[in-house]
Amino acid sequence: MPKGIYEKTEEHKRKLSEANVGKHSSIKTEFQKGDNIGNKSAWRGGLIHDGEGYLLFMIPKGCRFSCMKNNKGQVRLHRLIMAAYLQRPLKSKEVVHHINGDITDNRIENLKLFENNGKHTSLHHKLRKQLRG
Repeated sequence: MPKGIYEKTEEHKRKLSEANVGKHSSIKTEFQKGDNIGNKSAWRGGLIHDGEGYLLFMIPKGCRFSCMKNNKGQVRLHRLIMAAYLQRPLKSKEVVHHINGDITDNRIENLKLFENNGKHTSLHHKLRKQLRG
């Protein structure tokens, strides 16, 4: 993940470590599906799921990517990672595709940018056609 998007404080790391003794700590286990959804008082920063499996990141005030946020001030993490990689906000029509199909795998090498949804959809049609033989 590009530096500065999500960095844990030493205290946060320590608390997570204590809470996850004997458990595998990762984004998948640390932020379980449905955590904090619909409960604004539970939001403590970091990541939450949007109900479709995508991770959301709360955009701080004054961030250069604030034009990408939704009406709750959040942006899907894979879009934010691509924007940080390109060093510019994404246009609303641009689509970020997960190459391996795993929407929780937000490594930059697993992300591909399409200029619009039509080009993204064309890729999916082509992939389905290849699967059918």
